[in-house]
Amino acid sequence: MGTATFEASKGGNLTISAQDVQLIGTSVDGRTRGLATSAQPNSTGDAGGDAGNLTIKTNTLLVKDGAEVTVESREAGTAGNLKVDARSIRLDNLALLTANRQSAKVDPNREQATININSLDLIMRRGSNIRTNATGENVIGGNININSDIIAAIENSDISANSANYRGGKVKITTQGIFGTQFRDAPTSKSDITATGGSPGCPQH
Repeated sequence: MGTATFEASKGGNLTISAQDVQLIGTSVDGRTRGLATSAQPNSTGDAGGDAGNLTIKTNTLLVKDGAEVTVESREAGTAGNLKVDARSIRLDNLALLTANRQSAKVDPNREQATININSLDLIMRRGSNIRTNATGENVIGGNININSDIIAAIENSDISANSANYRGGKVKITTQGIFGTQFRDAPTSKSDITATGGSPGCPQH
């Protein structure tokens, strides 16, 4: 399920409000299952517009077995923001919450490609990730803001706000207890929290 724009206009916002939300697995042909808002190039190869925001309000959120929740911009338009308000969040077995950005365009009136999470507990297992990913020249990574009473990340599950070519975003975590992971200067085979840039002097954490 998702919204997308292929033209110069703004893509629609997507809001999910439910008692419980479960996103599990991939389709038979291997395509990712999940939720997404995106801005993509149109059929003529021109840049599309700005992507909408994605908001999830639920008691429990389960993302599992390769399923994804994504906001992204693949061309010149801005990416949307991802917000999750849930009592309990479980990410298991290659689950992904991500905000991808390939555009250097900046809207001074709003953040973009930012992930905001509010929960009582956040549990990440088996290679699951929360990440903002910026690709391209002068493209700044989005921020990750997590407010959760308990955070546990094990089995190489990462929280990362990185940029391949320029400056990574910032990771801000407010919690009463964090287990199995820690801030590091670069990704490792362990569970990491990183905010790195592709240019010298660019890490943001």
